[in-house]
Amino acid sequence: MLGDNTKAKIVDDHILIPAYDWSDIGMFHWSKQWTLATAGRICCTQCAATQPASKNYEPFVHQDICPEWGKRDQYPWASLRKIIDGLPTEAFQPPTGPGRLV
Repeated sequence: MLGDNTKAKIVDDHILIPAYDWSDIGMFHWSKQWTLATAGRICCTQCAATQPASKNYEPFVHQDICPEWGKRDQYPWASLRKIIDGLPTEAFQPPTGPGRLV
């Protein structure tokens, strides 16, 4: 169900969601399985195995007790990059005005 604060529209029985809202949806689904841990590592939420950013080109290796163990095609860094690349460029502009953080 769509909340009142979304800018999504229903057109011809299809839900149209602006591109920047897809980033929110993508992060929601990504964070079900992954978290960003300390020292630039991604951590599996199921087994707590981690992978440093320097190994982003390698498939993620889960602990053998993990329900995700054995999946060889998981690249969480690439998934995160795809989500972040979808953000609008204005999201990266420094805040201005009286309420900005210094």
